[in-house]
Amino acid sequence: MKRTSGFNTGAGVFAIAIALCATHAAAQETGVSGDTVEEIVVTATRRAANVQDIGIAVTAHGGDRLLELGLRDTTDLAAMTPGLQFVSPGGPPVAGLISIRGVSQNDFAGHIEPANAFYIDEVYQPSSGSSVQQLFDVGRVEVLKGPQGTLFGRNATGGLVHIISNQPGDELDGYVFSPSF
Repeated sequence: MKRTSGFNTGAGVFAIAIALCATHAAAQETGVSGDTVEEIVVTATRRAANVQDIGIAVTAHGGDRLLELGLRDTTDLAAMTPGLQFVSPGGPPVAGLISIRGVSQNDFAGHIEPANAFYIDEVYQPSSGSSVQQLFDVGRVEVLKGPQGTLFGRNATGGLVHIISNQPGDELDGYVFSPSF
């Protein structure tokens, strides 16, 4: 004669009770919700397009998102962008070596052009010393991963970082930012 333990019987009864008591999920009402997906327009292919419609691995951060996250400079940007690193060759970041998906350079001399391109408002910055920038009055930042030589030239072997400033408008505006410690 085989005995069943009380634990196995109790667990089976409990599982059956849960299955019988389960109710179907009611569909949510269609209405205006607080969570909306913002359309991000990038110029990664030299013309404005939705970030989901281009065939390039790109990470884009809008200016409002940069303020919301408290990103002050490009070294802070690396913490929020997958595959991007800014390596400082000792001390405070004076010259940042950009590494995108592991592609970087091992020298930061001024006459050596980096393997990853750095652009500010579509102007190439050839020196690695210009890659540490304050993110002030920025419209968006685009990080393109992978070789971009056909669109951006020979020095975009690993990818590029492109900072696009806010466009001037007809109205006077400004903001004050107070960091929290």
